[in-house]
Amino acid sequence: MKCQACRIRPATIHKPVAAGEPRWLCERCAAAEARREAENATDPTAMEAFLVDDLVIGADAACPGCGWTAARFRDTQRLGCPACYGAFRSLLMPLLGRLHRHVSHLGRAPRLAGSEPGRLASITRNRAALEKAIAAEDFEAAAALRDRIRNLEDPPPAGPDAP
Repeated sequence: MKCQACRIRPATIHKPVAAGEPRWLCERCAAAEARREAENATDPTAMEAFLVDDLVIGADAACPGCGWTAARFRDTQRLGCPACYGAFRSLLMPLLGRLHRHVSHLGRAPRLAGSEPGRLASITRNRAALEKAIAAEDFEAAAALRDRIRNLEDPPPAGPDAP
């Protein structure tokens, strides 16, 4: 397959596109496109509209790993280390939700994966619902969610000698 950008060299890199068919590029065109995207990412108008609202809340927050601040994140539109994702989670989640329409992967899982990923996703959803129920002071729903989470984390034994 030929590169979809230059139509000269063989395509070796698969680049997913947010809306539409994925693109196949040669190494040279992929590198040039990555440079263009990096230049656009540092353009203050590219993401400024998304970042301003979220960073007003935690403008003086700092990453414990590298000391990167929320103000520096706003200026550079980059994070300093992997710990920044946890430190700026409350700022990143709404931003990612607006950019990607979802904050978690909604794709399909391989058939051989079994029920473990579904169980873990269910635990995550129930924990989020538990936090919302506690915040809303709906303690009956919170207790039911707590019990459901416990059953998912440690399922009761299912055998002939089970109570």
